Amino acid sequence: MNKLFKLAIISLTSILFITNSMAAGYTEKLYLCDLGIKSSNSSNQLGVDFIQYKQLEKTLSVTASNQFSTALSVAMGLNSGFDRWNPSTGINDVSINLESDFYGSEYYLEYCYTWDRILPTDNLNYDVTFITSLSNAIPFTQVGVDTRCSIKANNGSIMNTSTLQSPTAKNLITTDFSSMRCTIKFNLKEDSYFIARPHNGDFIGIDPNISVRVSP
Repeated sequence: MNKLFKLAIISLTSILFITNSMAAGYTEKLYLCDLGIKSSNSSNQLGVDFIQYKQLEKTLSVTASNQFSTALSVAMGLNSGFDRWNPSTGINDVSINLESDFYGSEYYLEYCYTWDRILPTDNLNYDVTFITSLSNAIPFTQVGVDTRCSIKANNGSIMNTSTLQSPTAKNLITTDFSSMRCTIKFNLKEDSYFIARPHNGDFIGIDPNISVRVSP
Protein backbone atom coordinates (compact mmCIF):
# COMPACT_ATOMS: atom_id res chain seq x y z
CA MET A 1 0.00 0.00 0.00
CA ASN A 2 1.34 3.41 -0.90
CA LYS A 3 1.70 5.65 2.11
CA LEU A 4 1.45 9.40 2.26
CA PHE A 5 3.63 11.37 4.61
CA LYS A 6 2.16 12.51 7.87
CA LEU A 7 4.19 15.59 8.55
CA ALA A 8 4.07 17.63 11.73
CA ILE A 9 5.35 21.15 11.22
CA ILE A 10 6.38 22.77 14.47
CA SER A 11 5.84 26.46 15.00
CA LEU A 12 8.32 27.30 17.74
CA THR A 13 6.62 29.88 19.93
CA SER A 14 8.37 31.35 22.93
CA ILE A 15 7.79 34.49 24.92
CA LEU A 16 10.07 36.34 27.28
CA PHE A 17 7.80 38.45 29.47
CA ILE A 18 9.39 41.00 31.82
CA THR A 19 6.95 42.21 34.46
CA ASN A 20 8.84 45.42 35.16
CA SER A 21 11.46 46.21 32.54
CA MET A 22 12.64 49.28 34.51
CA ALA A 23 13.74 46.99 37.34
CA ALA A 24 15.46 44.42 35.12
CA GLY A 25 19.01 43.87 36.29
CA TYR A 26 19.60 40.72 34.27
CA THR A 27 19.86 39.27 30.77
CA GLU A 28 17.95 36.21 29.52
CA LYS A 29 17.65 33.99 26.45
CA LEU A 30 15.21 31.22 25.46
CA TYR A 31 15.78 28.92 22.47
CA LEU A 32 15.24 25.34 21.30
CA CYS A 33 18.46 23.47 22.11
CA ASP A 34 17.65 19.76 21.69
CA LEU A 35 15.12 17.31 20.29
CA GLY A 36 14.87 13.55 19.96
CA ILE A 37 12.78 10.66 18.70
CA LYS A 38 12.48 6.90 19.25
CA SER A 39 10.02 4.11 18.49
CA SER A 40 8.77 2.09 21.47
CA ASN A 41 6.58 -0.16 19.29
CA SER A 42 8.63 -3.12 18.05
CA SER A 43 6.18 -3.66 15.17
CA ASN A 44 7.00 -0.26 13.68
CA GLN A 45 9.37 -0.09 10.77
CA LEU A 46 12.45 1.45 12.35
CA GLY A 47 13.98 4.27 10.38
CA VAL A 48 10.64 5.55 9.06
CA ASP A 49 9.95 8.23 11.67
CA PHE A 50 12.43 11.07 11.72
CA ILE A 51 12.87 14.74 12.61
CA GLN A 52 14.54 17.23 10.31
CA TYR A 53 15.86 20.57 11.59
CA LYS A 54 18.46 23.28 11.09
CA GLN A 55 21.30 24.08 13.45
CA LEU A 56 24.33 26.29 12.85
CA GLU A 57 23.17 26.77 9.24
CA LYS A 58 23.19 23.01 8.57
CA THR A 59 20.16 20.87 7.70
CA LEU A 60 20.30 17.79 9.92
CA SER A 61 18.04 14.93 10.97
CA VAL A 62 17.56 12.22 13.60
CA THR A 63 15.85 8.89 12.90
CA ALA A 64 13.78 6.77 15.30
CA SER A 65 15.19 3.53 16.70
CA ASN A 66 14.58 1.68 19.96
CA GLN A 67 16.67 4.32 21.77
CA PHE A 68 16.37 8.09 21.53
CA SER A 69 18.25 9.67 18.64
CA THR A 70 18.96 13.26 19.62
CA ALA A 71 20.10 16.52 18.09
CA LEU A 72 22.53 17.01 20.98
CA SER A 73 24.29 13.73 20.16
CA VAL A 74 24.55 14.77 16.51
CA ALA A 75 26.01 18.15 17.50
CA MET A 76 28.53 16.56 19.88
CA GLY A 77 29.54 14.13 17.13
CA LEU A 78 30.26 17.03 14.79
CA ASN A 79 32.04 19.10 17.45
CA SER A 80 33.16 17.61 20.76
CA GLY A 81 33.34 21.13 22.22
CA PHE A 82 29.72 21.94 21.39
CA ASP A 83 28.14 24.29 23.95
CA ARG A 84 24.35 23.94 24.19
CA TRP A 85 24.23 27.03 26.44
CA ASN A 86 25.38 29.29 23.63
CA PRO A 87 22.16 30.78 22.17
CA SER A 88 23.74 30.95 18.70
CA THR A 89 23.52 27.13 18.56
CA GLY A 90 19.69 27.20 18.74
CA ILE A 91 17.60 24.87 16.56
CA ASN A 92 14.99 26.06 14.05
CA ASP A 93 12.96 24.96 10.99
CA VAL A 94 11.82 21.74 12.67
CA SER A 95 9.57 19.17 11.01
CA ILE A 96 8.59 15.73 12.29
CA ASN A 97 7.82 12.98 9.80
CA LEU A 98 5.61 10.25 11.27
CA GLU A 99 5.08 7.39 8.82
CA SER A 100 5.36 4.21 10.89
CA ASP A 101 2.68 1.54 10.46
CA PHE A 102 1.43 1.94 14.03
CA TYR A 103 1.43 4.58 16.74
CA GLY A 104 4.16 4.10 19.34
CA SER A 105 6.71 6.83 18.69
CA GLU A 106 8.11 9.06 21.41
CA TYR A 107 9.66 12.44 20.75
CA TYR A 108 10.62 15.54 22.67
CA LEU A 109 11.48 19.20 22.27
CA GLU A 110 13.84 20.71 24.82
CA TYR A 111 14.34 24.43 25.29
CA CYS A 112 17.27 26.10 27.03
CA TYR A 113 16.81 29.20 29.16
CA THR A 114 19.72 31.30 30.40
CA TRP A 115 19.45 33.97 33.10
CA ASP A 116 22.39 36.11 34.23
CA ARG A 117 22.39 38.84 36.86
CA ILE A 118 24.03 42.10 35.85
CA LEU A 119 26.82 42.42 38.39
CA PRO A 120 27.70 44.27 40.51
CA THR A 121 24.84 46.76 40.21
CA ASP A 122 21.78 44.52 40.62
CA ASN A 123 20.65 43.66 44.16
CA LEU A 124 17.08 42.37 43.73
CA ASN A 125 15.44 39.03 44.43
CA TYR A 126 13.57 37.58 41.44
CA ASP A 127 10.82 35.05 40.86
CA VAL A 128 11.21 33.30 37.49
CA THR A 129 8.05 31.48 36.38
CA PHE A 130 7.69 29.19 33.34
CA ILE A 131 4.20 28.59 31.93
CA THR A 132 3.97 26.04 29.12
CA SER A 133 1.25 24.75 26.80
CA LEU A 134 0.57 23.19 23.41
CA SER A 135 -1.85 25.04 21.14
CA ASN A 136 -3.28 21.84 19.67
CA ALA A 137 -4.15 18.39 21.01
CA ILE A 138 -2.15 15.58 19.35
CA PRO A 139 -4.13 12.37 18.61
CA PHE A 140 -3.24 9.28 20.69
CA THR A 141 -0.43 11.23 22.37
CA GLN A 142 0.32 11.96 26.02
CA VAL A 143 2.15 15.22 26.72
CA GLY A 144 4.21 16.14 29.78
CA VAL A 145 6.62 18.96 30.58
CA ASP A 146 9.73 18.67 32.77
CA THR A 147 11.59 21.78 33.93
CA ARG A 148 15.06 21.44 35.45
CA CYS A 149 17.25 24.32 36.60
CA SER A 150 20.75 24.82 37.98
CA ILE A 151 21.19 28.07 39.93
CA LYS A 152 24.74 29.30 40.53
CA ALA A 153 25.57 31.03 43.79
CA ASN A 154 28.00 33.93 44.11
CA ASN A 155 30.49 31.56 45.78
CA GLY A 156 30.31 29.16 42.81
CA SER A 157 28.16 26.45 44.38
CA ILE A 158 25.21 25.07 42.41
CA MET A 159 21.64 24.46 43.56
CA ASN A 160 19.56 22.15 41.37
CA THR A 161 15.76 22.24 41.17
CA SER A 162 13.26 20.21 39.14
CA THR A 163 9.53 20.42 38.44
CA LEU A 164 8.35 17.29 36.62
CA GLN A 165 5.15 16.64 34.67
CA SER A 166 3.82 20.13 35.26
CA PRO A 167 2.97 23.00 32.88
CA THR A 168 4.16 25.56 35.46
CA ALA A 169 7.46 25.90 37.30
CA LYS A 170 8.85 28.67 39.52
CA ASN A 171 12.29 29.48 40.89
CA LEU A 172 13.33 32.15 43.38
CA ILE A 173 16.70 33.76 42.67
CA THR A 174 17.90 35.65 45.73
CA THR A 175 20.83 38.05 45.81
CA ASP A 176 23.03 35.10 46.86
CA PHE A 177 22.79 33.75 43.29
CA SER A 178 24.19 35.20 40.07
CA SER A 179 22.94 32.99 37.22
CA MET A 180 20.57 30.20 36.23
CA ARG A 181 20.46 27.60 33.46
CA CYS A 182 17.18 25.74 32.80
CA THR A 183 15.81 23.17 30.38
CA ILE A 184 12.10 23.03 29.59
CA LYS A 185 11.33 19.69 27.96
CA PHE A 186 8.09 18.81 26.15
CA ASN A 187 7.72 14.99 26.18
CA LEU A 188 5.28 13.57 23.62
CA LYS A 189 4.53 9.85 23.90
CA GLU A 190 2.14 8.09 21.54
CA ASP A 191 -0.01 5.20 22.70
CA SER A 192 1.92 1.99 22.12
CA TYR A 193 -0.90 -0.46 21.57
CA PHE A 194 -1.70 -1.55 18.03
CA ILE A 195 -3.53 1.38 16.48
CA ALA A 196 -2.80 1.70 12.78
CA ARG A 197 -1.47 5.12 11.92
CA PRO A 198 -3.54 6.78 9.17
CA HIS A 199 -1.44 7.70 6.16
CA ASN A 200 -3.86 10.20 4.70
CA GLY A 201 -1.59 13.20 4.28
CA ASP A 202 -3.08 15.12 7.20
CA PHE A 203 -0.95 17.77 8.85
CA ILE A 204 -0.58 18.18 12.59
CA GLY A 205 0.54 21.58 13.83
CA ILE A 206 2.55 21.31 17.06
CA ASP A 207 2.79 24.74 18.67
CA PRO A 208 4.75 24.66 21.94
CA ASN A 209 4.29 27.86 23.94
CA ILE A 210 6.60 28.94 26.73
CA SER A 211 5.95 32.11 28.67
CA VAL A 212 8.73 33.23 31.02
CA ARG A 213 7.74 35.79 33.64
CA VAL A 214 10.44 37.43 35.72
CA SER A 215 9.34 39.65 38.61
CA PRO A 216 9.73 42.23 39.95
